[in-house]
Amino acid sequence: MTAAATHPPMRPVVQWAVAIWLMLTALVTFVGLVWIWPIALELSAEGAQPQRIRWLGPDFKATAMTSLILVVALSAVAGSVVQLITVFTLRAGKGTLERGYEAWYFLRPLAAALVGIVFFLAVYAGLMTIGEPGQESLPVYATSGALAGLFTDRVLQRLQSLLGATNPDAPGSTQQVPAFQG
Repeated sequence: MTAAATHPPMRPVVQWAVAIWLMLTALVTFVGLVWIWPIALELSAEGAQPQRIRWLGPDFKATAMTSLILVVALSAVAGSVVQLITVFTLRAGKGTLERGYEAWYFLRPLAAALVGIVFFLAVYAGLMTIGEPGQESLPVYATSGALAGLFTDRVLQRLQSLLGATNPDAPGSTQQVPAFQG
């Protein structure tokens, strides 16, 4: 039995909604990165003072860390959108888009942004390294976010094994709680 036989195809109107969502998300992400990058560079300079900035809502005071988190989150969304567009266009071209996966296309960028931030914090805290140890720069952090977004599932698996998380696919009663190694 094929996947198409078990899941009905995605309705054409939903396919268009997903395609438009992906295009808008890609555009907003691109514009957001172009907007925040120079601010993050400026705020990362030694002795830089926080700035009042505005984007998609109320003003807020941006520090070096908040601007880094924005770069990482937007980079993660960019990585996720690349993955989503690739999967979507491949499946649309083959006629294998399945009903029931709409939420995945809409929610994955948000999940990727959050995973990107968690991954960034793990890199920033020194729990994981990317590049040379001690190498801290905006491109390294943006890359960590983009890779986390592009490979969200793999990053979650890596962080789960690193931190000893329980298996979300198995019942909790069948698992041992990881012992604290202090």
